[in-house]
Amino acid sequence: MPETNEFDEQKYLLANPDVAEAVREGVLISGASATLNLLQGNFIGLAADGTTALGNGVGVGLGVFSSSTTIGGTVAGARNLISSNAGMGINIFISAGNVVQGNYIGTDSTGTLNRGNGDAGIDSQSSGPALIGGAASNAGNLIAHSGNQGIRIYNGSTNNAVLGNRLQSNGQIGIDLQANGVTVNDVGDPDAGGNNLQNFPVLTTARTDASTQLILTGSLNSEASSFYRIEFFANAAQDGTGHGEGQTYLGFANVATDGSGNATISTTLSVNVAAGSFISATATKSNSTYTTFTDTSEFARNIAAVSNTQATVTVDTTADTSDGDTTSLSTLIANKGADGFISLREAITAANNTTNGSSADRIAFGIAGTGVHTINVGTALPSIDGTVILDATTDDSFAANGNRPAII
Repeated sequence: MPETNEFDEQKYLLANPDVAEAVREGVLISGASATLNLLQGNFIGLAADGTTALGNGVGVGLGVFSSSTTIGGTVAGARNLISSNAGMGINIFISAGNVVQGNYIGTDSTGTLNRGNGDAGIDSQSSGPALIGGAASNAGNLIAHSGNQGIRIYNGSTNNAVLGNRLQSNGQIGIDLQANGVTVNDVGDPDAGGNNLQNFPVLTTARTDASTQLILTGSLNSEASSFYRIEFFANAAQDGTGHGEGQTYLGFANVATDGSGNATISTTLSVNVAAGSFISATATKSNSTYTTFTDTSEFARNIAAVSNTQATVTVDTTADTSDGDTTSLSTLIANKGADGFISLREAITAANNTTNGSSADRIAFGIAGTGVHTINVGTALPSIDGTVILDATTDDSFAANGNRPAII
């Protein structure tokens, strides 16, 4: 059996607080003979208390030609804390077969405090397969508070499978395949680049009972006659781009594309998600048995979870604009358009496009100011196709007007 090199002394401190040496890595594994390394249970950039910052230039560097290194793991005590470093948390450079699992990157030992790394949480310029997280229980990493991306995968680096991780509060997008922000999907997914610029899913609806069930629909367009693992995530707030991040991992669904490269997403997850949470997803290419995974996409554009009893949307402007995504109430709440408001026209259109839950959809009002609000429409409003409650009593002007109609 090949010898395994181990860095696994619990709470081994790999920190270099000397400013004159701050450009150096806490750990550097490099060279053709640097294979089969195991790095577990270390504090890299933090003191022994798991909180105090003692950052390095880069937390962990996997250098040229090093391969088959495991950073962390799924068992108790395997987690590394890789935080408060001036540059990247982990840099994977021209190496292959590396696994990064179960680590806290950019936070403290409790997983709650901001101890972000100055650049990306994980930077991959891998020359071969890399697994960041995984499908196994406890394989996911927590990656938070990075100065730049949560995970950055450069042009030319492919077969980076990013699975089951939690990403939040990073300075740029959670997963970036070209180090240039959100990459737009292309039909049939023929383009090349980081992770072959794998297309992300398009989510349509998210309905929750806020207890045990989340019902999701959407689609994926990618390579024809191929197989994909779709992972879903919930967020309390949206990333500034409207794509992700992935604060809470919810679960997955397996899909297969047809001869035109299209797959339908329709799944029910046994999870507790509050109405109003923002839902995102990733797509990862798979083999036909959904056991081997390669390229993972960036995060999908978010949608909002609505109640599967009574979906509610709030009109908050008197303007008659229609620049939001009215595909459904879920898409409109998360994607209001350039003005950042929801008009009555948009609310009616989105409600028409959303199947009722067990009760009628509800259009509430929350327009700023307590005076009478007049909505002047340029053309006739859409007819209401389904069962919808228009509830103007929710606007603060209703009580101010003696509990009389104040929206006209």
